[in-house]
Amino acid sequence: MKNIFRFAFRRWDKIPNDELKGYSIYIFLVGLLIGCLLFGLMKVLFKWSFNELIMILLANSVFSFLFSMVIYKREWIDEKYGLGYDGYYIVPGRNEGMSYKAAIVLITTAAPLFSILFFVMGLHYGNIIVATAFLIAMPIPFILMFLRIDAYENKIIVTPKQLDYCPPFYFMLGQLNAMAGLEFSIRTILISLIYGTYPLIWAVLYFLFSFLTQIFIASPDILDNVVPFDLRTVQGYKKGSVIYLVLIFIGYGIFLVFEGGI
Repeated sequence: MKNIFRFAFRRWDKIPNDELKGYSIYIFLVGLLIGCLLFGLMKVLFKWSFNELIMILLANSVFSFLFSMVIYKREWIDEKYGLGYDGYYIVPGRNEGMSYKAAIVLITTAAPLFSILFFVMGLHYGNIIVATAFLIAMPIPFILMFLRIDAYENKIIVTPKQLDYCPPFYFMLGQLNAMAGLEFSIRTILISLIYGTYPLIWAVLYFLFSFLTQIFIASPDILDNVVPFDLRTVQGYKKGSVIYLVLIFIGYGIFLVFEGGI
């Protein structure tokens, strides 16, 4: 376990290859261990079924494997996206760190885990329609961020007052929209196709609104070109987040309209 913590505080692109291979194996094994611990914890606390927990355990294993493979294939990732960036001035005396593009590659490896986790939650607390909607919706933020990875390239000095297009911030907003807009809109389409409860055309338009909102969130450079403030700064991000959250809550409001009868 000490090796994992030691790895977390080192420059990924400067670790010797032989040592890096060892880290990738450690990371995979630790990921499996964490999965097993969560298996037992969820069984005790949430009373989930064995089959549900097995699906989550398998998804966690896939995530651990993908994450460790990204670490193992460092040279390919470095050549294609660039691993390091020397323009961080947040912690005094340390200006090196992982590039934002490399961070997105690592974030993308969690897509299977998020998808299956919410699918199982949908099955346990809802029904197959809710679960299927989550299964379709949850990978979309990962996919769109990865497709727009060039927009997140480090282009400025990162300080406590200007963080550039910081991927975790936009990832969290994207996940919120996936749960509050995309999942609901996909659910309305499924209900419309199966039961005919909602007009299909309205359900499709609802999905298009939620999907365009997701593209908007995954593309901070688009909003940055039309607003009078700089999204690369902390204050600019806060103002931009208000715009994103308004769109997300509009998406949720549309779902309430469907639930009330359109």
